[in-house]
Amino acid sequence: MKTAFGTIILSSLVVAVTSEAWTQQQIYYYWQKHNAPLTTCEMQGQCLKYTITENETPTKCGSPCEYRVCWNQATMGEGWNADHGNWGFLSACMRYEHVDYIGDMHTLSTSTSRGRNVIDNYDECINEDNASGKGYWDASCADPQVTFSDSYMFANVCQNVPAGHTVHFLMSDGGSCSGSATKTEMTNKGTTAYCAPSTQDLAEINPGGQTFFPAYSQGGGTGGTCSGAAEGSECVWSVTVPSTCAYEEGDACASNKTPKYNDGTVCPRQSSSVLVYYENDRNGAPPKSPIHDIKLNGDDTVSFKVVNPFGDDLSNIYTVYPEAGGNGDAVCPKQSSATDCVSDDIYTAQCLNGQGFTFVTVFVAGEDANSAAAQLVDATNGSQGTDVYNCCPKDYEPNNRFGPEETAAFSYLIHCECEASAGGARALRVSNG
Repeated sequence: MKTAFGTIILSSLVVAVTSEAWTQQQIYYYWQKHNAPLTTCEMQGQCLKYTITENETPTKCGSPCEYRVCWNQATMGEGWNADHGNWGFLSACMRYEHVDYIGDMHTLSTSTSRGRNVIDNYDECINEDNASGKGYWDASCADPQVTFSDSYMFANVCQNVPAGHTVHFLMSDGGSCSGSATKTEMTNKGTTAYCAPSTQDLAEINPGGQTFFPAYSQGGGTGGTCSGAAEGSECVWSVTVPSTCAYEEGDACASNKTPKYNDGTVCPRQSSSVLVYYENDRNGAPPKSPIHDIKLNGDDTVSFKVVNPFGDDLSNIYTVYPEAGGNGDAVCPKQSSATDCVSDDIYTAQCLNGQGFTFVTVFVAGEDANSAAAQLVDATNGSQGTDVYNCCPKDYEPNNRFGPEETAAFSYLIHCECEASAGGARALRVSNG
C-alpha cells in the first residue's frame, strides 16, 4: 500500500518537474533531496509536526494542569512554498516512507482506543528515572514500519506532560544526525521545539537539556537513549509545554479529599506533636505543614503523605527520607505540578536505628520567580535558596528551568513512637529549640 501511494505521489511530482521550465540545477537539488534519509535536524523539521492540547479534568496522569503533546510525520510534499516557485521543494518534506525508528519517554498501560483493548504505547505518562540504565527513555525504540504498518508514516505519537515540563521525541533515519533546528507547533500554544543530536549536555548549552544518559553503576543498564546508538548519532526534539492551564488551575480537587493533620492526635495520651519543624536560614517557614496523615507503624517505620503547602500555586515537590528497610539510603520521590489536592502517594521512612525518630525534608520548587516558594526564599535576607539536586537525582528537565532561587526546603523530625510506648518518655526527645 505504501509503495503504491508513494508511486502516485512520485509520478505527480515527475510530471510537475518535466512539464515546467526547471533548470538543471533545480532538478539536481530536487532529486538529491527526494526521499533522502532525514539525517539533519533541518530535514527532520520539514517532515515533522506536533500539536499541544490541554487535558481537561480529570487529567490522564493525575497532574492538576497537564498537556498532551503529539508528534506526526508530514505527508509527501507538505510544506512546499509556492512563493518560491520551482524552488519551493527546498522547504517541503520529500520523504514518503517510514523513518528507521522513533522513541520517547512514556509508560505503558492498557487502552480501549477505537473500541479495542490494546497496549497503548504512544499515549501515556512520562517515565520516572529508569533503573535499567536508559535514563528516562523507554527500554527500546519503536519501528514505525511495524507499529504503523497500514501507513507510510507515523502519526499521533503522544505523551501527557505536567505543566511547565519538557518532553522529548527521538527520530532516527539514516544512522546519523547533525545540525540544529526549531519548529513551532500547530496549535498556537506559543511553544517551540528544539532539535539537536543526543547529548549528555555536560556544558549545559542544549535548549532541550540532557537527552543522552550515562550508564548506571548498578542495575546493568547500558545508558544512552532507547536504542544502543552512540551519543550524538540520533536527532532528539524537545519542547516545554506551557506552565499554566485554562481548565485545571484553581479547580476543585477531583477527589474532594482534605489533608489529615493528625501529628498532634496520633498519640492521644500525650500533649506534644510527633512532628517537629526545624527552621533554616535559606527560606521562611511554610504557611502550613506539607506533611500530613502520619501513621506510626510499630516496626521502626513511619508513613505519611505530602501536600503542596502553597495551595494551588503549582509547584514541584521532592521529598527526601530514609528508605524503609534500607541501610540509611535516602530516596527522593517527586510530585510534578502539585497543588493542594491530596495525593494518594504514601511515603514510608525508616526510623534511625535505636533512636525512635526519622528526618524528612520536603523541597518545594516553584514554576518561576513569581511563585510562592520563590517569594519565601526572597523573604530571607541574602538567601540563594536551595539546590534540590544536591539531595535528589538530576532531573531530565532543561537546565535552569527552575533553580535554587525558586526552591524552598522544609525539614522535619518525626517521632516513630508515642511517649507511653517508650516507658513514659521517649528514649531521646529532640526539640526544635
